[in-house]
Amino acid sequence: MLGTFPPSSFTDPTLIPGVTVIRGVHINNLRAAVNTLQTDAGLLASTWTDTLTAGSARVRTAHITELRAALNAVYTACGQTPPAYTTPR
Repeated sequence: MLGTFPPSSFTDPTLIPGVTVIRGVHINNLRAAVNTLQTDAGLLASTWTDTLTAGSARVRTAHITELRAALNAVYTACGQTPPAYTTPR
């Protein structure tokens, strides 16, 4: 079964679509959460393509794609169907 993370696990516990600016720290928070889920599911934690540090990198589509792929592996390892993702415009 997949675990859950309390809002205190994230830098900004409330993100509002269309209002909140996505920052590297948000991706890093998600990466840490997904790595924890991977470990809990008996998988190796992901190695991400790049490191996001404050002011040095932009959030890219590849970051989201990597997170989705890693999370899909967790669902599969837990015997669950991965979610269907949508990409808002």
